[in-house]
Amino acid sequence: MIVIDDCGRIVCFEVAGANVHDTTFHPLIEQWAEQMIVLADKGFKAKDCNPPNLKICPKGEWNERMLVETVFRFLP
Repeated sequence: MIVIDDCGRIVCFEVAGANVHDTTFHPLIEQWAEQMIVLADKGFKAKDCNPPNLKICPKGEWNERMLVETVFRFLP
């Protein structure tokens, strides 16, 4: 998981295997609760107890997610 700010700078990241559920990263998201919201896809949503700053972005909403796609394009 990569957390980027509104300028596209990577502010933190955490790596896990493909067999790890996205909710594993909730503690990382909670770290930023006072500084920013974290936009994510539906895979990050838990049945209960989601971080307060986690905002699930349905496809076609939150144009800010395009910044994420731009950053990923430049990663090796």
